[in-house]
Amino acid sequence: MRHKARILAVLDLCAHPQPVIAAALERARQPGAELRFVTLFDHAAAPRTPGLSSGEQFRMAETTLLHQLEHQVARIGAGKWPCTLLSGHPTEEITALASQWHATLIVSDADTARTLASGWFPWQYRPTPLPCPLQVVQTPNPLDLFARQIQGAIQAIRAHRA
Repeated sequence: MRHKARILAVLDLCAHPQPVIAAALERARQPGAELRFVTLFDHAAAPRTPGLSSGEQFRMAETTLLHQLEHQVARIGAGKWPCTLLSGHPTEEITALASQWHATLIVSDADTARTLASGWFPWQYRPTPLPCPLQVVQTPNPLDLFARQIQGAIQAIRAHRA
């Protein structure tokens, strides 16, 4: 008997998450498949707001990130799938969620895969094996995207002048 697919899509909201969302959605087309979108929150990198306690700042940052995740997922038309924000050591948190949820696949971009392999600070943690396979999705280089946008703008200006 074949088990249904249970896919965790780990999104980096600071990058271009659309390719990871698209790859996860493609995998979730299998009959009975389930999909959950996840983003990771690094408390050490959280912005500081004067006048708020650390706990208030973290809750505000977590709420904002979860809304951003839900917005990204809804924008690409995948709003029916649940979204989760994880904070703490990335590999330990993903491993715990994947085990608890019985995930059969984790999908991420290359930078997130590196974070999952070594944590936020690789020298502080021992590698933790993931409980299921990891599919790494190639995402466009932001500089390549910017260069294409500039080239398109230059072509539009030239066409307008002609």
